[in-house]
Amino acid sequence: PQKPGRRLVTIGEIEKRILPVLENEKKKQILTLLLSSPEITRDGLAHALGLSGPTISWHMDCLCREGVITIRQNGLCNRYVIEHPVEPFLRLRLENPGAVNDLDCLRVTEPGTIPV
Repeated sequence: PQKPGRRLVTIGEIEKRILPVLENEKKKQILTLLLSSPEITRDGLAHALGLSGPTISWHMDCLCREGVITIRQNGLCNRYVIEHPVEPFLRLRLENPGAVNDLDCLRVTEPGTIPV
């Protein structure tokens, strides 16, 4: 049973969102850091990647527009959260770069879909 306000997204939609993003090495590095350090700040990302704060902000704004992350303001700092339907697929792709169709870890509720 699907919860009210939720919809099912096909794996193809998620792939369409993620695969082009992963072609950009900087975005890929940022997302890898976000997966391993979910509380990391813009300054933390900048320091870890050797980039400027404005460069990180630019990439994060792009990732937000692409539907990969959400930016949440926490006082003076922004927190970056990887979107729920994207996170399991992203984790699979980054941790198993050779995996193409192995989507078992997504706990698919219906063939070809995951809950959003």
